Amino acid sequence: MNWTDGGGGAGGASGGSDPRFDGAEGGPQAYDYHTPDPLEPEALPPEQPPAPPPPPPPPSTLPKDPPPPVAADVSPGPDNHISQAAGTPFTAALPKWVLEITQTQDAADLELTYPKGGPTTKRTVRLYWFRFLGVGFHSGNVMGVNRELLKKLLRAQEELYRQYREAMGAPADDADDQKKFKEWCSAKELVGGQGKRGGGNHRDGSAIDVEYTTSPWVPIYDSSGPTGEIHNNRNVEWSRINVWEPCLEVYQRATLFCFGHSIQPRKSSDASRSYDTFKKVHDGLVSYLAYRYPHGAQEDLTEASLGDFINRVKSEKDTTLSGCKILLRDGSGKLAERSPYDEQGRVDERLLGEAYAQIEADRKVMRYGMVKNSLKIDADRIDESATNFREPCRGFLMLKKEVVLALIKVGLRWGGQDFGDMMHFDMGFEVLNEFYDVAVAHKASQLLNMLGTKDDVGLQKLRDAATAIKSAAEAAGPAANQASLAGDTTKEDACRAAVRSADAALSKVSAAGGAVKRAASSEKMPENKRQKALDAADAALAAAKQAETEARQATAM
Repeated sequence: MNWTDGGGGAGGASGGSDPRFDGAEGGPQAYDYHTPDPLEPEALPPEQPPAPPPPPPPPSTLPKDPPPPVAADVSPGPDNHISQAAGTPFTAALPKWVLEITQTQDAADLELTYPKGGPTTKRTVRLYWFRFLGVGFHSGNVMGVNRELLKKLLRAQEELYRQYREAMGAPADDADDQKKFKEWCSAKELVGGQGKRGGGNHRDGSAIDVEYTTSPWVPIYDSSGPTGEIHNNRNVEWSRINVWEPCLEVYQRATLFCFGHSIQPRKSSDASRSYDTFKKVHDGLVSYLAYRYPHGAQEDLTEASLGDFINRVKSEKDTTLSGCKILLRDGSGKLAERSPYDEQGRVDERLLGEAYAQIEADRKVMRYGMVKNSLKIDADRIDESATNFREPCRGFLMLKKEVVLALIKVGLRWGGQDFGDMMHFDMGFEVLNEFYDVAVAHKASQLLNMLGTKDDVGLQKLRDAATAIKSAAEAAGPAANQASLAGDTTKEDACRAAVRSADAALSKVSAAGGAVKRAASSEKMPENKRQKALDAADAALAAAKQAETEARQATAM
């Protein structure tokens, strides 16, 4: 492991062996602290790259948890903790239900394992239940979202409510305001934290699924090629050959048929562009399948006859289907585009017969890419008798664009944009306050190992600093969690601040390490550079001792 000059605490210590520690100095750590769970499609694949980590978590601003139900005070002012958490001033037109927290629940023994295969840390995380987009969370039991996600969702909900009011002009005293807001958001289903039975970021309330039934996890293209949900014991190659690529071919065939040109759902750094592309493919798929299943979007699979199909194509030859192209495989298995019309505008009924048959095959294939939970597979073959397929005729993207963009704006990762999970929004690899100290302490231990045991003044100062950092994190982190659950926000804030100070000191140790190690191993280093390295070690040790003092004082409160 090479040590290079440069800063970075638990969020980005230089010389670390794990690239998931990239991040801003002193900020929340960007590593995957979840164990994917195959029981739910929302279990995030570890292959996905992390989103850039956000800035350090602010001190707790949420109030002590009152007995449910409780309506949050939405009047502006310094004592309104919920208002401060939401981030922007409220107006008199904002009704209380927008920020109403109905219930809280403590999810015990939620686990962090870092690094993978390392020791497991169990913590209790408080989850908050409220109505988001006018819909309550449901997970088979009362759960919700953690405090960091709560703050983000409140900001998003406020922004969406303002857009709704601008669009609809609903009066503030409208008794059906919340119902109309729900309809405007087009929301029906919402899944949040699921506790120990959940997968991925749902386990600790760091994720939500919006429109679980109608916005599934589907294959898309990312920068490296096809991607999607991994099936068959997480066999990527099997999933690519049997699910991702066949579904991507259906998208191509559907958009060629309906629009005259191929459109593929590709990941873009621009969320608005990603949504528009996905929606266009969704619309093409729905329209394409409807030529054989006219009422398929309502899950009525009554088929149009071949004759009716041909007549419809003829009737739309000069309008909707003027650019229609039919994509089929030839005798050698290669894909080839063909127009269903000759130069005189006559329809090739034989070719349309092949297209009619292909629509049935394509609907069957798309079921594999829209499954609930996981595909049932026997000896590498998909079980066609399974009943957990979603209906492809409904498409895959029923989320309102305003909802998607509002959630991304407050710092959430959209699974649709990143890896095809249209329903899914989460905090990426942001570490919760409840586990922040674990990452700091682990990185301090890692740095201790890197510093070795050589007898050198500078190295010893850095070893002492790393030891103090580890001590501060291990003392202040658990104390902050206990204070949070007890409603002692003053002590919690002080303990969280001590952990952040420890992480900042960790950055100084990391930044000084390269120069100090070179000074210890080279007799030819100029004296001014050697002194500069020792000064950096002194600064790191002072910062570490200050963090240790802060932790001691905070835990004694």
